[in-house]
Formats: sequence, structure tokens, C-alpha cells
Amino acid sequence: IFFRDMDIGILVYAVNSLESFNSISFWYESIMAETNHEPMLFLLGNKCDVDTMNITEDEEDEDDENGKKVIQKRAVTSQMGSQLAQRIHATFYEVSAKNNGKEIRDILFNIAKEISKHSVVPSPIAQTAEPTSQSINKKGCCD
Repeated sequence: IFFRDMDIGILVYAVNSLESFNSISFWYESIMAETNHEPMLFLLGNKCDVDTMNITEDEEDEDDENGKKVIQKRAVTSQMGSQLAQRIHATFYEVSAKNNGKEIRDILFNIAKEISKHSVVPSPIAQTAEPTSQSINKKGCCD
């Protein structure tokens, strides 16, 4: 995985998986080992709806070894996520992807607003080329 020169990172874990949460430290250390600056980081705890899930017979969820429905429980508290975010200098959000993606869209909008607050210096590749006499004389897209 290539992290060098990244400016923004979104690290995501599932609040019902302590293993997922614990892996965030590995990814953070990997990012910091490959970058020469501290990128803007966002920490997202996904599946925050597991506290209030009501499992029905029709709803798909995990089954245990006997085929019975398993109600998922939160393994990572909001406080744990917040403390980790402070430690890695990340902005912290908890989300649920179950609400037709509305929360995800809202979070991405908030992330975009945070990014826009910080000036980003465009790379030389992103600069536009000066128009040439050949491109000026064209009358349409296919001339």
C-alpha cells in the first residue's frame, strides 16, 4: 500500500469488532512511517446502530454455529474511539451505513468542509497547460 505524500486519510473500524478497532493503530503507524508530514486524518466508527438493532426472522445477520440469529453488541465505546482519535490527531465520527447512506453522505460532506479549510498546494502535474495556436483554431471537439 502506498501512503507517501498522502494528505488525507480516513480510517474506519466497526464498533462491534475490537479486532477492527485495534487494527487502526497498525494502519496509523504504517501511514506515519511512509509520510514525511502528518496528514489530515479522520477516524470513523461504523455500525454505531448495533446498540439498537432489532433482529427479525427475515433480517439477515450473523448466525451462530446452531443457525440461531446473533444480535451484535458494541465492543468499542464512543469514548474509546474518541480517545484513539485524540491520540492519532484525527477527527472522530461515529456512523451507521444502514440509514440509506445519509449519515455517510453527511460525514463525507463534513470531511470535505474540513479539507476546504486547509489550503492544499497543487502539484505541478495538476497545473493546466497554456493553450496552443492549434487548440485555439479548433471549432469543435472533433476538429
